[in-house]
Amino acid sequence: MAYAQDMLDKLQSNKDKDGNELILEQTKGTFTGSAIGLFLGLYFAHKRNSNLVIGAFIGAALGGLVTRVFIAQKK
Repeated sequence: MAYAQDMLDKLQSNKDKDGNELILEQTKGTFTGSAIGLFLGLYFAHKRNSNLVIGAFIGAALGGLVTRVFIAQKK
């Protein structure tokens, strides 16, 4: 029951926010996902002895895209 109440409270708090605040939250989440993807891409590129710059770029891009998709689905 507490989980349902938390969801209702979150929906109510999102209704009270304006568009700029919601966009700012989404951007912060996407940035965090990109940073995590960047480090994971660096790690995998290092382990496979491939180009670190390409690995970091691909990891950041995938991390940002995946995070953006999950943030968009939460609405």
